[in-house]
Amino acid sequence: MDVQMQIVNGTFRRRVAVLVLFLVGVAVIISTVRWHQFSSQVVRDTRDLAYERAATQVEARLLELIVDRNPEATIREFRGFPRHLLAEAARLDVDFRLVVALVDHESAFNPRAVGARGEVGLMQVMPATAARYGVRQAGRSPQANLEAGTKYLRDLIQRFGDRLELVLAAYNSGEGAVQRYDFRIPPYRETRLY
Repeated sequence: MDVQMQIVNGTFRRRVAVLVLFLVGVAVIISTVRWHQFSSQVVRDTRDLAYERAATQVEARLLELIVDRNPEATIREFRGFPRHLLAEAARLDVDFRLVVALVDHESAFNPRAVGARGEVGLMQVMPATAARYGVRQAGRSPQANLEAGTKYLRDLIQRFGDRLELVLAAYNSGEGAVQRYDFRIPPYRETRLY
């Protein structure tokens, strides 16, 4: 009898309408959240795909440059190097073009290069600099050498800011030399030409 009274009074209908509206609202919210998740994933996937294509193109050009600079080298010997260089530069937030230019200048992409003062590897890292960053085998492993050199480069960029000439001078002659000469390029011939 009570049910019949509610139906007659319209309360039951109102309650059902409110419940239906509530369920529709919940369904709209759920579908909106799912659409947002889906569209965000599509954007991320598109961005990742664009990055992957660009990275592949850069890797191919780097391999050409490496083989051009090292005619005796084989592509197999350097296959993972470009990807590692790009990843290390991105991880440490250093412009990969600067790292590439530095590697080209320091060692002409020769991972076995040894300098007159004991610098080793692709980025001509001093053993003390590698040890400072906790990197072992910087002279034997191109990846370790890139890690130590890129970390040092990142620290120099943080220290000297947007003054790229001081960053490069410090990389070449040491940050202490740049400080001794009042944050100017030291008068060493090699550093000035660098």
